[in-house]
Amino acid sequence: MNQMNEDEVKKLCAIINSDKTTKRTIVKAIVSTIFLRLTPVAKAVEQEMALEACGPEVQFTPRQELWAVEGTAEKWLQQNAGYYFAEARLQQVRFTPLLPD
Repeated sequence: MNQMNEDEVKKLCAIINSDKTTKRTIVKAIVSTIFLRLTPVAKAVEQEMALEACGPEVQFTPRQELWAVEGTAEKWLQQNAGYYFAEARLQQVRFTPLLPD
C-alpha cells in the first residue's frame, strides 16, 4: 500500500463526509479502538502489570523492497500499510499481575 497524496486524502475525506453510513462506521471504529482496545492497556500500565509471552516467537523477514541505513546499521525494509518494517522477532504478549519480590 502506497502513501496517499494530499488530493487523494481530500477525496477520501469528502467521500466519508458525504455518506452518513460510512462516516458512522469510521467513527465507530475509532471509538472502539480508543475505548475497547487501548483503555485496557492504559489500565494495565497504571496497575503496574507485567507482560507475559503467550505464544512462540515469530521471525519477520521483510521482502527486499528498500535498502536503508539506520544509525550505522544497513538493512532491508518492507512497506506495509504505509510504514516500513525491518527484520524483527515478534512475540504475542498479554498483561499479567506482577509477582511480589
